[in-house]
Amino acid sequence: MNRTELLSYMRSHKLVVIGTSGAGGPQGALVGIGVADDLQVIFDTVSDSRKHKNLQRDARVAVTFAGPGERTLQYEGRAIPMNATGMTDVNYREIYFLA
Repeated sequence: MNRTELLSYMRSHKLVVIGTSGAGGPQGALVGIGVADDLQVIFDTVSDSRKHKNLQRDARVAVTFAGPGERTLQYEGRAIPMNATGMTDVNYREIYFLA
């Protein structure tokens, strides 16, 4: 799969499973996403969620894209907090909201 096909596959998904590391072990959550041209996955969470608490403690994250036809992509990296207001992360917010 080349980069264009990868980006297309990632953008064909509106929901993925995000895996984080909880105090008692791994935890997964279904989230909505947007995908930037540079393959960054953009998702949101509320500050009182398990996912948010986990990411504050350990920013490592695994993202699983699934289907169709049992075709999957596992994507790992580090979550970086985004500015919810202001101009610094406006491009990422637009990508997320347009998705």
